[in-house]
Amino acid sequence: MRTRLFLAFALPIAFLAMAASLSAAPSSAPTDSNYRLRPEDVIEITVLGLPQLDRTVTILPDGTMAFPRLGIMHAAGMTPGQLKQSLFQRLNRFYNNPDVTVTVRSIRTDRVTVTGAVRNPAVYEMRRGWTVRELMAAAGGLATPNGQPPASPKQIRATVIRNTGEGILISLAQLMSEAGAPDVPPLEPDDMLSVEDLTIQVWVDGQVASPKVVSLPPGSTVLDALQLAGGPTRQAALTKAYIRRDTQTIPVNLRLLTSQDRSAPPAPVLQSLDRLTIPENEERFLVLGGVHQPGRQVIPEDETLHLTEAIGLAGGQVPNARLKEVMITNVNDKHQPAKVNVEEVLKKGNLADNPVVHPGDIIYVPDPKQPRAFNPLSLLQYAVLLGQL
Repeated sequence: MRTRLFLAFALPIAFLAMAASLSAAPSSAPTDSNYRLRPEDVIEITVLGLPQLDRTVTILPDGTMAFPRLGIMHAAGMTPGQLKQSLFQRLNRFYNNPDVTVTVRSIRTDRVTVTGAVRNPAVYEMRRGWTVRELMAAAGGLATPNGQPPASPKQIRATVIRNTGEGILISLAQLMSEAGAPDVPPLEPDDMLSVEDLTIQVWVDGQVASPKVVSLPPGSTVLDALQLAGGPTRQAALTKAYIRRDTQTIPVNLRLLTSQDRSAPPAPVLQSLDRLTIPENEERFLVLGGVHQPGRQVIPEDETLHLTEAIGLAGGQVPNARLKEVMITNVNDKHQPAKVNVEEVLKKGNLADNPVVHPGDIIYVPDPKQPRAFNPLSLLQYAVLLGQL
């Protein structure tokens, strides 16, 4: 019975003692006589025989403390022994050979700060032996904006800023590798880790496969943005692309940049919040009748398009189409209506007999399965009626 009673009282007391020792650990007094006092440290000062001078004081953020008869005096940076000597020298002017004792009751908790592109930027209580890697882990790692994957460490600039103002650049890519970064200095109290996401956000719109905001590493060009947006559509006017940057409009000839021309200038480097726009190519012609894909077609930029190529862009002629009687006219009357024997042109391969197609041209390939017959005027009227021009 006595054993049970002893255990019933002893176990709770043991747990309470362990909890008390754990809670006191971060602020326990230093045993090193060379310890230098810091702001927020709590010290006890006693003067033998003069209880009115006994004080428990906290060193203020500016490193000073207040003491009777002496007023405000500096304490941070001194060892307890040095502070004791300073108090003795000052009090000795009022009291004969005072016996002063300085005891550190608790030291402030070391703190480090992490800001920027991490999940939980905050001030953290510094653990013994902490490195930048442990601090990043405590902050939850790199941020995931809008639920997107975090930026690559190569796109992150991390800097440890000492309280002296010194900045130390850290390679997160190296730090997060298996080998780590042995040359990275350990953290010190009051350090601040600044984590900057250098990823640039660029809006790509217009004639691209997937208009959207794309995320790019610093130094990316318009070609990188175009690729992430799925590339241009067939209707893209690549020569008329432009970048909107604040109030600036910067023209970009994407057709030249995507060519194999070695004389092409370097692709412009993008900045965050740029807007890359690829407008629609408005230079079109219309194909009707016996082709596989009748309708409006785009004239490729910076190219001379001939009649036979235009029919090819419309999917080519259907079986039994009358290529001997192909009609071409123009909504703007840039050239006279004409009938062209495309069969003959294809046989001879003579470009002189193969008309150039211009914006606004209407091409009609007769099809015996279509009862309607067109002349140049009715062809134009029909095209307008269809809303194709």
